[in-house]
Amino acid sequence: PSMDIYEKTEKLAPVMGPSATLGSTEGVAKEGVLITPSSYVPRENLNDLRILIVDDNRFQRSVTKSALSVKGIFGFGEANSARAAVDSLRENTFDLIVIDNNMPDETGIEFTRRIRQGETGANVEIPVIMVSSSGEASMVAEARNAGVHEFVLKPFSVTTLMERIRTTFKYPRKFIRAPGYVGPDRRWRDVGSFNGVERRTRPDV
Repeated sequence: PSMDIYEKTEKLAPVMGPSATLGSTEGVAKEGVLITPSSYVPRENLNDLRILIVDDNRFQRSVTKSALSVKGIFGFGEANSARAAVDSLRENTFDLIVIDNNMPDETGIEFTRRIRQGETGANVEIPVIMVSSSGEASMVAEARNAGVHEFVLKPFSVTTLMERIRTTFKYPRKFIRAPGYVGPDRRWRDVGSFNGVERRTRPDV
């Protein structure tokens, strides 16, 4: 698919443009494609979110927790590797995963693919926000095609991260199961239940 790259303030990485129309009836498999409503309902109060932070850098995990605590979120789990994240997901219930891409045992992209394939013990539809110090378009595209909801470039401000979390939960995306892709709908116009009220002028992950 073609790429539309935009640049956002607050150091958000470039994001890939909308994918081609999949041509499926919602909730019905057609030509190997199944589109279903999001498994979580829209929400604006984020204070009770349970977030798993996956990053091999202890200081970065602490920074992320402190930043979100300022915004009233206090439910956290931590993992310093993909393996530790799997253990945590099997033992606990989380609403969101914030994961670094650059980890020693497995990249965040690889781990997201495993989540979407049901190999980690997590709900395959759990929202995933990826953070990375690299914002190369090819890597952002790979993350998007692995099934992440959002991509944020390090270093990020608490405002940037909260904006992405808020968008994820305020406008739940339909979920796609198709040959070669399992993850949130990448077509922004189909996100949530806008009813034509709110649109973005730029594409999203």
